[in-house]
Amino acid sequence: MASGNSPLNVPSFPEAAQLSGQDTWRAFKDRVELNVQVRGLGGYLDGSIPKPTLATYIYTAQSASPVDSLSPSPGKWNQREHMVASIVFLNCTNPIGIGIDRSDTAHKTWQYLIKKYKAKDEQCIHIADTLLRQHKFDPEATTMEEHEKKMTADSASLMQKITISVVGRFAKDHDNL
Repeated sequence: MASGNSPLNVPSFPEAAQLSGQDTWRAFKDRVELNVQVRGLGGYLDGSIPKPTLATYIYTAQSASPVDSLSPSPGKWNQREHMVASIVFLNCTNPIGIGIDRSDTAHKTWQYLIKKYKAKDEQCIHIADTLLRQHKFDPEATTMEEHEKKMTADSASLMQKITISVVGRFAKDHDNL
């Protein structure tokens, strides 16, 4: 009987955190990274644990290698690689439609997704940043509460969330506000 904490159990994310496009990318990315890290499998996602070849792998003992080993046996590498790839693949609502090739390594798939959604993230940040910069607070014409409501309503009308990174960047650029 498998334990709920077994590293072989592939987690199923809530629907709101499954990758279906740009809207769910951040929640999906955070969940994948946390699930992989808690299992000690981060090296398979970031590519820092390369696939061992039979020619370079020396069978010194039949003991199991630790989960986070940088030099696992080929069999253990395959098992752990497939686990990470499954976490990514099975938590996408339409992996084929997103462009994921099931035969790719977890690292290759992850790099593809980062490249695909990072540009869109940067574009959304730029649009939100531009919107925020258009608003000037005039204490003689409006209250701070009214100004904040206007900014919130405008950002909602664009169906974009103002992220901490945008607000942080905005504050750094406008220290005199």
